[in-house]
Amino acid sequence: MGFHLLRTFDYRLGPVTGTAQGEDFRGEVTFRGREGDHLVFEPSAAGTVFSPDALDVRAGYDCSRNVGTLQGEKGLIVQGSVQPPLSAVQITLEVESTQQLLSYVTKDDGRFEFGPLKRSTTFK
Repeated sequence: MGFHLLRTFDYRLGPVTGTAQGEDFRGEVTFRGREGDHLVFEPSAAGTVFSPDALDVRAGYDCSRNVGTLQGEKGLIVQGSVQPPLSAVQITLEVESTQQLLSYVTKDDGRFEFGPLKRSTTFK
């Protein structure tokens, strides 16, 4: 698992500590910063969906502060292809709980792929 910082800082990120339960992960991160510094941590790992998807943090008075708790789960991948293989076909999924539309344009071989998505995601 890695982290992407929206800006470059001279900070020391502590280790990610946590526990794995099957394909899920729950972890904690610590960092050392200067009082009042503002950081946004975006966790990343191939095929993993995190909650929350980012941690918005302001450094406090102490030298080392617990940034927050991250939970990760192996994401759901929805993939397929159109037949005959056609490129530039728009495939759209609607997330049932939010009515959010996810779109993907097929590649030259007609394939499409969505994800990673939360495993609990249902589609209309």
